[in-house]
Amino acid sequence: MLSVDFEALSDFPVEAPPREAGPDDLLYVLYTSGSTGKPKGIAMHHAPQVRLLNWCRTQYAEAPRALQYFPVTADVASLELLLTWWTGGCAVMASENDRYDITAVARLIREQQITRILLPVAAMQQLARHAETHPDDIASLRELITTGDRLVITPEIHRMCGQLPDVIFDDHYGSTEVNVVAAPRLTAPTSLWPDRPRLGRPLSLGRTYVLDTNLQPVPPNVPGEIYVGGGPCAYGYIGEGALTAAAFVPDPFAQTPGARMYRTGDRGVWRRGGELEFLGRSDFQIKFRGYRIEPGEVEAVLSELDVVSKAVVTAVHPAGDEEPLLAAYVVPAPLPPGVVVQTELLRDHLASRLPSFMVPQAFILLDRLPLTETGKVDRAQLPLPDQVEPEFVAPRDETEASIAAIWAEALGLEQVGVRHNFFWLGGHSLLVTRVVYQIRQALGVEVPLSWLFQRPTVEALAAALRETAGDRQR
Repeated sequence: MLSVDFEALSDFPVEAPPREAGPDDLLYVLYTSGSTGKPKGIAMHHAPQVRLLNWCRTQYAEAPRALQYFPVTADVASLELLLTWWTGGCAVMASENDRYDITAVARLIREQQITRILLPVAAMQQLARHAETHPDDIASLRELITTGDRLVITPEIHRMCGQLPDVIFDDHYGSTEVNVVAAPRLTAPTSLWPDRPRLGRPLSLGRTYVLDTNLQPVPPNVPGEIYVGGGPCAYGYIGEGALTAAAFVPDPFAQTPGARMYRTGDRGVWRRGGELEFLGRSDFQIKFRGYRIEPGEVEAVLSELDVVSKAVVTAVHPAGDEEPLLAAYVVPAPLPPGVVVQTELLRDHLASRLPSFMVPQAFILLDRLPLTETGKVDRAQLPLPDQVEPEFVAPRDETEASIAAIWAEALGLEQVGVRHNFFWLGGHSLLVTRVVYQIRQALGVEVPLSWLFQRPTVEALAAALRETAGDRQR
């Protein structure tokens, strides 16, 4: 019950109150862990947000029914809410539980007749898989926006968007420090959509550079680091002067004294026509056996397989060995009952497309990838391969039995299953030479050292030896 004193209200002015906030005044402080895990308070002022909202008004429909998916602690949540309200729309709030249940998200879309959604890439892919069997749940959608991770257009996304009339599909690239930097748009026909769209031409809200380690522009088709200067830049990190100075550096290309640019930590390359292509995070690059590996390249090849829904490749350090190993975390696509993804299929596919040093030594199958609240993969929460113990399978023939016995003796174990990973049982690079020598002596076959890195299970190594023996007989 609201009691209103009309006589008291009549004393107040009917004009709108004066605006007390200016474009340079602080708008919000958002804390984000980024890729370091330590929360940083990012101070953003009014001007960049207003410019972004004005640009969005030219791109999206008025008065949408928009799903508010992200928590208000995420920078994109302000875009979801403010843009919707500014254009006379209705924001439908998703609860915290809804965000982790794509079925609940789909139910909200259907019941509330949602026309616009902004989802993390992983959630958009999950929604597309849900739509395979529940197409009516997403029939009201007209504007789909994704953000958070590198966009991969899966076959399910192709089919979902193909059944939506006049759908637009945008990929927002940026960060909390600079808002949206690029927003490539995909429109019908969906059959022409590339699997990994480029970022296209950056927005005119700021200046985008691709620079080398000396902060010099790189020529087209040469990778470098992406920097963003001009209007989109936040003030910096609250109480973190050193971090602010490291991330927001002087802009040598600007005409304005004191201008700064933000170091995104992303790698990119200019392509034909001034289009920007995202190559991955600089801090995710791996130095492995003298080679520098971009995990995104391995993830892209894995994602070519229909049995793979999502893949993340990273470096992990086994106990007792300073040399990192490559590990691939794979979420299988929905499969018929009783059908499982064989790691040999994954390994063989990568080996057919990539150099041997880019093929992971460990493959870990997960039901889902751990995500941050903004929908990015939380790499700090990925389980170590030795925390995902495979089912014990005993050797099934003399070759597997011989290899398993040699491994058990070298590792000081009572027994080794054919699907146990040599390196996650305690093996390391110094033991490889010894083990390979013993296998050569026991089986009378030539075994390259690289085989144990490429096929670190008894099952895989024995299969390679049988194939080699068969080739010699033929």
